[in-house]
Amino acid sequence: ELSEKICEYINSVVQEMAVPIIKHDSLPDNSSDETVDDIRFATLGQLCRLRKLILNIINFWYPALGRPSNLAKLCLMDVMAYRFLPVVQSLSSSRYASQAKDIFASVWKSTQIAGWIDRVDLMVQSSPLRAAAVKLGLD
Repeated sequence: ELSEKICEYINSVVQEMAVPIIKHDSLPDNSSDETVDDIRFATLGQLCRLRKLILNIINFWYPALGRPSNLAKLCLMDVMAYRFLPVVQSLSSSRYASQAKDIFASVWKSTQIAGWIDRVDLMVQSSPLRAAAVKLGLD
């Protein structure tokens, strides 16, 4: 049916999405503080774009397609756990930590409103998000 085809398309787009995360302590010793800060700021921009993707899936695609659980699983695992959360973690010790936490909080709230956190069939897929919420003090 149409919703399955759209979910397959969204999945193919997500699978092609590369989310580079630079290990900041692996930068050359001659990297200036400004260079490191520029990289972290770019990483914050990447986090904002991932949030937009997640919120669009939760708020628009998920309801429009009849709330398919395969779309919820795709968003929870392939977008949030494998792409979004590592970027949040990479900013946790930078001066952008509070912005990263706020961005995570908005995704956490939308995920709760969508009912994905407490659904029995999504417990495994939502566990990385729940763990991150506890770590960030949002539980």
